[in-house]
Amino acid sequence: MKIKPPDKAFSEFFEGIYLDGQCYELALALWRGLGWDLIGLIQKIGNETVVRHAAVRHPDGGFLDGR
Repeated sequence: MKIKPPDKAFSEFFEGIYLDGQCYELALALWRGLGWDLIGLIQKIGNETVVRHAAVRHPDGGFLDGR
Protein backbone atom coordinates (compact mmCIF):
# COMPACT_ATOMS: atom_id res chain seq x y z
CA MET A 1 0.00 0.00 0.00
CA LYS A 2 1.28 3.46 -0.87
CA ILE A 3 0.23 6.43 1.27
CA LYS A 4 -0.18 9.67 -0.67
CA PRO A 5 -0.34 13.18 0.77
CA PRO A 6 -3.94 14.40 1.04
CA ASP A 7 -5.34 16.77 -1.54
CA LYS A 8 -6.98 20.04 -0.50
CA ALA A 9 -10.55 18.71 -0.37
CA PHE A 10 -9.51 15.75 1.78
CA SER A 11 -7.49 18.00 4.11
CA GLU A 12 -10.40 20.40 4.55
CA PHE A 13 -12.75 17.50 5.30
CA PHE A 14 -10.42 16.02 7.91
CA GLU A 15 -9.60 19.39 9.51
CA GLY A 16 -13.27 20.33 9.69
CA ILE A 17 -14.40 17.07 11.30
CA TYR A 18 -11.68 14.97 12.89
CA LEU A 19 -9.37 17.69 14.16
CA ASP A 20 -12.14 19.61 15.88
CA GLY A 21 -13.29 17.06 18.42
CA GLN A 22 -14.83 14.25 16.36
CA CYS A 23 -11.81 11.95 16.54
CA TYR A 24 -13.88 9.64 18.73
CA GLU A 25 -16.07 8.46 15.85
CA LEU A 26 -13.06 7.71 13.65
CA ALA A 27 -11.21 5.91 16.45
CA LEU A 28 -14.29 3.82 17.24
CA ALA A 29 -14.75 2.88 13.56
CA LEU A 30 -11.06 1.90 13.29
CA TRP A 31 -11.30 -0.13 16.50
CA ARG A 32 -14.39 -1.95 15.24
CA GLY A 33 -12.92 -2.57 11.79
CA LEU A 34 -9.36 -3.45 12.72
CA GLY A 35 -9.64 -4.75 16.27
CA TRP A 36 -6.63 -2.70 17.39
CA ASP A 37 -6.44 -1.23 20.91
CA LEU A 38 -8.55 1.89 21.39
CA ILE A 39 -6.63 4.60 23.26
CA GLY A 40 -7.41 8.08 24.48
CA LEU A 41 -5.85 11.18 25.97
CA ILE A 42 -7.86 11.64 29.15
CA GLN A 43 -7.79 14.78 31.29
CA LYS A 44 -9.45 15.63 34.58
CA ILE A 45 -11.14 19.05 34.32
CA GLY A 46 -12.70 20.10 37.59
CA ASN A 47 -14.98 17.24 38.63
CA GLU A 48 -15.22 15.84 35.10
CA THR A 49 -13.05 13.34 33.27
CA VAL A 50 -12.81 14.32 29.60
CA VAL A 51 -11.44 12.34 26.64
CA ARG A 52 -9.50 15.00 24.75
CA HIS A 53 -8.40 12.83 21.83
CA ALA A 54 -8.90 9.23 20.71
CA ALA A 55 -7.02 6.89 18.37
CA VAL A 56 -6.11 3.24 17.86
CA ARG A 57 -2.70 1.68 18.44
CA HIS A 58 -1.18 -0.01 15.38
CA PRO A 59 0.36 -3.46 16.05
CA ASP A 60 3.82 -2.00 15.28
CA GLY A 61 3.38 0.40 18.22
CA GLY A 62 2.36 3.51 16.27
CA PHE A 63 -0.98 5.29 16.39
CA LEU A 64 -3.68 5.79 13.79
CA ASP A 65 -6.07 8.71 13.98
CA GLY A 66 -7.42 11.67 12.05
CA ARG A 67 -4.31 13.79 12.35
